[in-house]
Amino acid sequence: MTITPSLVSGTQLDSYTFTAVVKDVDGYELSETPVWSVDSGSGASITQLGVLTLGCGVEPGYYPEMVRAFAGGKFAFAAVDVSVGEGSYIEV
Repeated sequence: MTITPSLVSGTQLDSYTFTAVVKDVDGYELSETPVWSVDSGSGASITQLGVLTLGCGVEPGYYPEMVRAFAGGKFAFAAVDVSVGEGSYIEV
């Protein structure tokens, strides 16, 4: 199984749509629907349609396996690189 895109870069409150392709051992595409999840405690969320939203609690950094898809008894992962965006901090 592969996830596309395999890496996204963004800031808090950005959203991205991922897709997963599940193949059998011979490389033929299967019609299985993946179950999507994200690192618990990351501050991000993902729908079962593969739409990831980086919440305002996501800390800047590189998350190599933030996005996970499970289907056909296997996991696939996608990375997320979160940077500080404009307006992320308010000076008082």
